[in-house]
Amino acid sequence: MKKWKLLPGNPGKAKHIEEELGIPALVSEVLVARGIDTPARVRDFITEETPFTDPMSYKDMDKAVARINAALDEGERVCVYGDYDCDGMTATVLLYDYLQSIGCDVWYYIPDRENEGYGLNKAAIDYIAARDTDLIVTVDNGVSAINEIDYASILGVDVVVTDHHKPREILPDAVAVVDPHREDSEGEYRDLAGVGVAFKLVCALENDNGWGVMEQYADLICIGTVADIVPLTGENRVLVRQGLSIISETANMGLRCLLEETGLADKRLTADMVAFGIAPKLNSAARLGSAYQVTELLTTEDEERAKELAADLCEQNRRRQALEQEIAAEVDKMITERAEIFNDRVVVIDGEGWHHGVIGIVCSKVVEHTGKPCVLISRDGAEARGSARSVEGFSMIDAVSFASDCLTRYGGHPFAAGMSLDSDKIGEFRKKINEFARENFLQMPVFTIKLDRVMDPAELTVDNIASLRLMEPFGAANETPVFAFRKVLVEGIYPIGNGRHLRIRFKKAGMNFYAVWFGMTEEEFPYKIGETVDVAATCEINEFNGEERVSVKIRDVRPSSLSQEKLFCGNLTYDGFKRGEPVPEEDIPDRNDFAVIYRFIRAAGGFKGELDVLFGRITGQNKEYPMDSCKMRLCLDIMEEMGLVTRSFDGKAETITLVTPAAKVDIENSKLLAKVRRGNI
Repeated sequence: MKKWKLLPGNPGKAKHIEEELGIPALVSEVLVARGIDTPARVRDFITEETPFTDPMSYKDMDKAVARINAALDEGERVCVYGDYDCDGMTATVLLYDYLQSIGCDVWYYIPDRENEGYGLNKAAIDYIAARDTDLIVTVDNGVSAINEIDYASILGVDVVVTDHHKPREILPDAVAVVDPHREDSEGEYRDLAGVGVAFKLVCALENDNGWGVMEQYADLICIGTVADIVPLTGENRVLVRQGLSIISETANMGLRCLLEETGLADKRLTADMVAFGIAPKLNSAARLGSAYQVTELLTTEDEERAKELAADLCEQNRRRQALEQEIAAEVDKMITERAEIFNDRVVVIDGEGWHHGVIGIVCSKVVEHTGKPCVLISRDGAEARGSARSVEGFSMIDAVSFASDCLTRYGGHPFAAGMSLDSDKIGEFRKKINEFARENFLQMPVFTIKLDRVMDPAELTVDNIASLRLMEPFGAANETPVFAFRKVLVEGIYPIGNGRHLRIRFKKAGMNFYAVWFGMTEEEFPYKIGETVDVAATCEINEFNGEERVSVKIRDVRPSSLSQEKLFCGNLTYDGFKRGEPVPEEDIPDRNDFAVIYRFIRAAGGFKGELDVLFGRITGQNKEYPMDSCKMRLCLDIMEEMGLVTRSFDGKAETITLVTPAAKVDIENSKLLAKVRRGNI
């Protein structure tokens, strides 16, 4: 279950914006809730008039331009050194295509994900230098490659860095280091993806304000920007919006063939379609094959070859999905067999032979499932590599940096990071990263869904939901609006997609609406027909047989009676108890607590589902009873110890069965209860 945060609205401000700008009421209310609360701010947000930052205002851009122009004048050989993710590959193609178009002797190099890992490495520099290369221009990497750039200098190869990752305290000794996150950079807009920084470099070389270069490369910039999950604010909104407007009619042969292969050709594309329909296919090449398949696809003018490559990428993506499911199943098994590791503030899970290109995707799902920051590490004998994902409020790159003594390489963002380490250092790394969490957070942040507004089923009209398109493109920092439907009745539960998903019918005030919950099975769905629940969901317009319809997609469902504060604070306290921390006096169970829980389980005939749901049901029936989830979980542990219940956990749901004891049970004889009272475990 996720934590919900309803954003504060302001009906007066929303009405003023609606009347002054003629913006639909729903859009005005959502924007105001997000802090875009004046007509001027709304106008700037919705229009495409955002001016581009002068590319020469970024620190070292003048040096980068001068060195590349010198290479052009002298006929020197230039290598564009890219990265194997979608952002890095589109940045590579953009810069390579541009330099080639102006007569540069240029080629590109992308490190192999499995054998080389991220960024510059000395073996690659040896290879590049041996091919008579005079200048390396990095895209989407390089800002941390201090030793590697020194090595290139020894070999007589200059390096220009263009990157968007957070620099460390010391910058590499390159000819130029162009990174919008440099503290000394005057460039006003800093949230560019790697492909966005490459775009700025081309603008600087062309002495262009941005619009001319964007017209030529907006499709590539859009894909890389969306895929890298950078904030879709300011200039990024303009870049992505422009890209979305031209992708369906792109002149790029390979991209056009990929759209046809994925069924997206001639459709009105959204950022979500790019994120989930295009980017995974491009990323699958580097995960399971070679990034060069993508760069060839995006540079070829041979239609037959483009079709062949597009089909191969889609097949690799299907293989990637199968591998992802295999690793996820192993992780689920670990959750069942080693539940203690999920009591940590930061969950660190390791396994032998997991595919490096897939663990990041699985890691994101573990974060959503556990609600905690997570690191997934794949061991390959004595060496290991990991991917980390986080929740809002917990900087993963800061946490990983704190544990850097355990690592051989690392890098990333607040929400995601990657690292390499020796396998025998995993335990120390787990301890160190949790030490960072303990020292910096009195209460750990948890996975949170931000709700833009409470919605009534009567508002689910095509015109109303279609008005939200004014806020597109949606993505990081401008997420698809999420709405809360309060106190709705579950009226029907229908498996779809061969049982892998659910379609649920809800009812409120005499009105029915349907919603789909992808990835939720009928067996896992913890609610019954007739229960009253709250639903968090997104709403969009789908077209079917030429008719537009409202589509509601569920993000979370919970009992309407749930006390969120008692649930999440209690869960954090219970996790601390399992780590050996003392339990507050108010959370130590007494006889009345056991009686409340025992009576509920007996009346319900047992329970199967998440304990968060059980807590919502118990407290919903006992609204005046002062119980948080820590106390409930302690009661269940003690009841199991005393033989009053049996419990089993399959990695997702817990099954609790009441046991009728042969003789009277005295809870006071519980050793666990005695330890809780003594303040230790």
